[in-house]
Amino acid sequence: MRAIVACILLAGVVGCGKKAGSGAGGKENQPVGKDVTAKEIETFGKELVGKPCVMRCKFQMVSDTWVRNLLRDDRFVGFFVIDSKGEQFQFVFADKEKHGRKLIAMNRGENLLLIGKVQTVESSVRTKYYAFMVEEIQN
Repeated sequence: MRAIVACILLAGVVGCGKKAGSGAGGKENQPVGKDVTAKEIETFGKELVGKPCVMRCKFQMVSDTWVRNLLRDDRFVGFFVIDSKGEQFQFVFADKEKHGRKLIAMNRGENLLLIGKVQTVESSVRTKYYAFMVEEIQN
């Protein structure tokens, strides 16, 4: 099975920041970046590397299997999601100190908006994958 490693990001146009809101409340915190899915990261990962991205998805579970076997860096926590098209995405990573406890407390099926960047990761057998490195989690 071909692994897909991706930092998950969601929204519309490249760039990360805030858009002005249209209501009476002032500004809304809306991520800005390329809306991505698991298949887009797998197919066009090379074009997405380093660019701000967003992914709308549903939380599945925390799993450090790919952290140990792929990243080999225990500063990260790994988790699985189901993207907006119903595809499972296994290679999503976030800073453990910043997001670990929040992720462990989540329930399966919880809606998420992930903001981050796609990064190339190389396995111990020199196979390259595209991972989604999460910078911000909104739910």
